[in-house]
Amino acid sequence: MEGVHLITFDGEGEDLTNGAEIVAQASGQAIDHVQLSEDAERARLVGYGYDPDYVEFGVQLALNPPGDPSVVLSTVEAVTGRPARTFTQWAGENAAAFRTG
Repeated sequence: MEGVHLITFDGEGEDLTNGAEIVAQASGQAIDHVQLSEDAERARLVGYGYDPDYVEFGVQLALNPPGDPSVVLSTVEAVTGRPARTFTQWAGENAAAFRTG
């Protein structure tokens, strides 16, 4: 695959598909969304050298995320001392990292 890709697998759903669109808009760069099967995601993570227990933890977390993702918690601000940013804000601040060429 050439270019920039946001890779997810079945457990992660629509929000990250929208994330690819957000990054594409922020960067002015075409971003492909590639959705992997669970097995393909496991193989990808193992290929990065992650241990099998960590891989399984990550897959299960994606399939069964905790809580409601639309609820904003104060955790980021409590840990970093700064308020959390939206994904759109983050994408705008980091758009250059997604530009190729």
